[in-house]
Amino acid sequence: MSGGADGNNGPGGLGFFHRAIGVWTIVGSVCAVLSVVIALIAIKLGTANSADGSGMTSGGLVPTHSSSAPTATEAPTTEEPTEDPTTQEPTEEPVEDPTTDEPTEDPTPTPSRIPLLYRSNGTSYFDCDSEGRIASKLGGSVIEWRVRNESSVRLHVYYLGTDGLRRNEQTLEPGGYLNFTTMHTGHIYLFARTNASCSKIIRVDDDSTWARTTIVDND
Repeated sequence: MSGGADGNNGPGGLGFFHRAIGVWTIVGSVCAVLSVVIALIAIKLGTANSADGSGMTSGGLVPTHSSSAPTATEAPTTEEPTEDPTTQEPTEEPVEDPTTDEPTEDPTPTPSRIPLLYRSNGTSYFDCDSEGRIASKLGGSVIEWRVRNESSVRLHVYYLGTDGLRRNEQTLEPGGYLNFTTMHTGHIYLFARTNASCSKIIRVDDDSTWARTTIVDND
């Protein structure tokens, strides 16, 4: 019985022992492989961390950034332009207004300037400055006096009263005439232009029986 037991236990125990050794050998190999893998992973991770921390890569240097903040540069100041004291505003030369020129005289004489010529019979003449110093006389004989205006000037005829003042104005148009049928000798008449300026003073003579006067342009 004991020999059979020994025979059964001997070979079976040795086989189990060999199997156990094989298993542990495999487990040990796997563990070794895992250790190598883990070591390689750790080396890779360390290398990557070292590259990130030192600024080095397998390709060479990478530029590092300065940690100091950039200093602000002062902006250029623009100065206000100062007025040049030597430059002055241009002054315009005064231009004469052509409308302010004094009017030139018209060479053509106006009615108030046209000289007149008096041709008369039975009358006497006085200068215009005699006005106010001579006057008509009453009591003369009655005669007829005809006055014709052949000039281009309108005239005004005044009777100078016994006080020497102008009275009874009558207008004598160019080409017109006046016919005094109840004229008294000694009466005086003043001929004036349209501006009332005296042209001639005529007196009917005392010894006249009739009188004729013609007025023309003295050109």
